[in-house]
Amino acid sequence: MQLKNTSVPVGFIKDTLSLLEMQADGIQSILEELKVPHLKVLYERLYYARRADQWMDIFRFVGVGPMIGLTMKHVRAHMTQFATHDDDRSEAVGNFLQIRKALRHTEYDKYLRPVVRKNNKEEDRGEVVLD
Repeated sequence: MQLKNTSVPVGFIKDTLSLLEMQADGIQSILEELKVPHLKVLYERLYYARRADQWMDIFRFVGVGPMIGLTMKHVRAHMTQFATHDDDRSEAVGNFLQIRKALRHTEYDKYLRPVVRKNNKEEDRGEVVLD
């Protein structure tokens, strides 16, 4: 079940995004400092991509499972999880226009963009670009 038209206070969004980014940066620094092998996994590339490249990256990293030739058709046939939001976040957030206005041209602007599918590469500024 996906939520629709849920309003979220702008201050809460900014505070939460700031905290989450600080935590992610801190964890990344610790992993690198301790030389812990790790793999950055993007939720959008697991559930919204047309190709299963992120899944194969995971399998190669852990050394089990299909490492080549996997398709999203194969993945979906064995998947018990499902996407938790629509590609377009404005469908889920009731005050999306207010949030977009507050976050536009800030470091959080990247979270406003819908999932974009092009050439299976990630662009700068945090956009998730899928094939």
